[in-house]
Amino acid sequence: MKFFCVFLSALMLLCFSGCGKEEPMGLSQGEIDALNSAYLEAYEKGDYVGMNKAKHALGEEFDFSHDGILFEYNYSYTDEEKKAQTGVVYLLNLNNAASRKECEQIADRQSIEENDFIVMDYSFFNNPCFQVRNSYKAQSSEQISAILDILIEYDNAHNTPWERTKESMDAEWFIHNLSYEAEFETERAMHVDFDNKDEERYK
Repeated sequence: MKFFCVFLSALMLLCFSGCGKEEPMGLSQGEIDALNSAYLEAYEKGDYVGMNKAKHALGEEFDFSHDGILFEYNYSYTDEEKKAQTGVVYLLNLNNAASRKECEQIADRQSIEENDFIVMDYSFFNNPCFQVRNSYKAQSSEQISAILDILIEYDNAHNTPWERTKESMDAEWFIHNLSYEAEFETERAMHVDFDNKDEERYK
């Protein structure tokens, strides 16, 4: 009996020793420090995607108390070689930014992957608009279709004053890609703006 009590005490000591010292998500203190540093670096740059990634890696929710709101949507498509591909569409609303130029500068600071896209929500403008930054990267019709579905889903969820049909956006994206490939006004063609006034133009 005495041996059993000693064994039980040792087992409990082993199980509970270090309680309160376990790091979140199984991360070491060094990894936590690195992620916190990455978050602060992203914050200084206005990199909302970077801040979001760091917080998720730490097992925390991103605090949207800054002057911007980020929404994240995963999408998938099959490329021309019939390979399954995935990506992320980040919709960024910076309605407190001083100007559209400032919004675009912030958009281009986001740390995204090859199949990811930043979409700026300018639905608060007089001519409501969603802008897909670096839209020329999307060449597959299936990829474009998947991204457009996300814009419509986002609009339905947030009841914005933006009004575009998928057919008109698909036509406008196609024209932008043709212009970019032909090196015609590439600075304008590389980003596609889906504003309300262009709905009739691309029907």
